[in-house]
Amino acid sequence: MTHPTINREPAVDLFHQIMHPQSTHWVLRLLGEGKMGKSHLLTKVFPLLARQSYQAAWAVVDLRGGITAPDILHQSCAQLGGETRFPSYYAAYENWLNQPRVEVKGLQALLSSISIRAGEQDTDPRRVERLLTTKFIADLQTLAPDPVLLMFDALEQSDPAIQHWLMNELLVSLTPLQHVRVVLAGRAIPDAAGSYAACCHSYELVPVRDETAYIVFCQQLNLTITEQSIRDFALVFDYKPGFFVDFVLPKFSQAGAAHE
Repeated sequence: MTHPTINREPAVDLFHQIMHPQSTHWVLRLLGEGKMGKSHLLTKVFPLLARQSYQAAWAVVDLRGGITAPDILHQSCAQLGGETRFPSYYAAYENWLNQPRVEVKGLQALLSSISIRAGEQDTDPRRVERLLTTKFIADLQTLAPDPVLLMFDALEQSDPAIQHWLMNELLVSLTPLQHVRVVLAGRAIPDAAGSYAACCHSYELVPVRDETAYIVFCQQLNLTITEQSIRDFALVFDYKPGFFVDFVLPKFSQAGAAHE
């Protein structure tokens, strides 16, 4: 049994479409304002479907909080199996961490803290991103044909440079890997690069104004709440599923915290 959602069947259907082994679409762009259920789908629904229906390894990375490209790659590797499945990436990452650092002030200190080869102080932080990305892609190739799902949440809250790297470098590099699928979620998502634009499905999550959907959701979870109260809450929360779930589950179900 999959984790229940509030009338998000079209998004779930598109997820199944991109996960199909013969699909020509391998990226799902999930748009929507806050509290529309994007994070719920990425953290609760899609991982369960990926594992149960496709035996896929998966990783979900929240892009908020000043995250860097090495952070994104490292979190993805850790969730997908760690060093045993990503030996090339981890070797490059450890080499980067163990490089000697030059103690100087200002901008030069920042630049010199990013080095790739022993004994050399690299003045271009972008080389670190390129190196680690290349190693990450190389290790992903070795996982074929086993399916892999990469999910990235809150894209619009990441640094513009990270958005550019993700959309124009990482995703473009993933294009040849037929066993890899991607879900991007955010209030806004940059346009897809030409090399993979035709491989994208896009869907916008909007308020769910069908009160029956809220009733069915609560019935699935056996919540102790009347149908009229469900309708009243849906109206109060302007039919935004996230607000409804955040309030109703903790209040009317002891297991509510486990569902969001």
